Amino acid sequence: EQIMTFVIDSTLCVFGFYFFISIHILIGRSSYPNWINTFGFENETLSSLYLISFYFIITTTTTVGYGNIVCASSIREIIFQLILLSVGIIVYSWIVSNIGNYVKNESSASIRFDKDEAILEEIRILYPNISKIKWSPVSTHPKKTIKKMRMLNRILLQKK
Repeated sequence: EQIMTFVIDSTLCVFGFYFFISIHILIGRSSYPNWINTFGFENETLSSLYLISFYFIITTTTTVGYGNIVCASSIREIIFQLILLSVGIIVYSWIVSNIGNYVKNESSASIRFDKDEAILEEIRILYPNISKIKWSPVSTHPKKTIKKMRMLNRILLQKK
């Protein structure tokens, strides 16, 4: 599930960057003055303009903004940059929130695992004659631990 979410999020990011790069080039070619003329990129190939736009989009959305490529005085470019900054802030907040949720979920899963492991160890000590279960070190995966606990519970119920 997490891998699928990562793939979908990555795909959306790629398409988002492509969308903003395309708009940046379109604005640069459709208005005057523009960033293409201001910085002397008139003779650049389309692939070079994409690379330059990608650089601009990354520095703007991450709010680094080196200042070597900025808006010319075109109102379209200024509005575009404001939208881009807003999107960058929203995406950054979303990423930080997802990282925080991931750490929180992993932490709570680890706490549950530690509790399950303690219960299994207590059962192993209380019932040392249970030979049907292989008592290698308890699995580090919580789902496997829960399966072992259920199996133990069935065995204990059968013995009664």
